Amino acid sequence: MNKYVKNPIEITAIQYQWDDENILMDEAQDKIAEFVNQDIELVDDVIYLNGVHGQVEVKQGEWVIKQNDNDFYPCSDEVFQQNYKAA
Repeated sequence: MNKYVKNPIEITAIQYQWDDENILMDEAQDKIAEFVNQDIELVDDVIYLNGVHGQVEVKQGEWVIKQNDNDFYPCSDEVFQQNYKAA
């Protein structure tokens, strides 16, 4: 059986997180909107982004990974911490 190694790829990401003391939910949502450079749709505290493959749902604590200028996808904090480290 052949073995493969995932190439290290530098990504750009931001976590959708707030704590109401240091950063408010509205501020966290504004940071995500600025990061993806688009208006975001909100339902309660869930953000909906328009990506290349349709609408993407991002919940509190998840990361938004920018694949290119027009495509974004969410990643749970657990998976993000396992697969990425600061560059």
